Amino acid sequence: MSGTVAIYALCEFPELGAVRYVGQSVDPKQRLRSHVSTHRENNHKHGWISRVLSCGGAVGCLVIEWVRPEMASAAERYWIGELRARGYQLTNGALLHGPGQEYKPGANFDPLRSTVLLTQPHRFAMEWRPESRAWWVRAAATSGKQQPAAPGGRP
Repeated sequence: MSGTVAIYALCEFPELGAVRYVGQSVDPKQRLRSHVSTHRENNHKHGWISRVLSCGGAVGCLVIEWVRPEMASAAERYWIGELRARGYQLTNGALLHGPGQEYKPGANFDPLRSTVLLTQPHRFAMEWRPESRAWWVRAAATSGKQQPAAPGGRP
């Protein structure tokens, strides 16, 4: 949206309820690409992205809301604090959390009801049906659980 800044959340696709990072950008699609291309940097966010990618998963970008540029930092701090208060395990640094200038959100954010703006690498929703072997392999790798037998009892 021209003249506005996106406050966005990164999550593991298709686990939209697992929000792990909140940021701001005038171009959230490009920002997601940047996060994924630099996932080898040494910090919590990039460690999480590396783990997701190494298991064959994808990182999704959800727009929480669009705000005026002068409100972007306050909105970002608000949403980091709000999502942490809801129990999300964010990888954002502590410096961004906390009260800033007074900010009133312009949106109610529910990741499970949000539209995925983009995933990196790109994924189609139908790739992640529970019946899909790829879904079970990724789910087992990220959860530490054993893989179920394939339909018909084949591994």
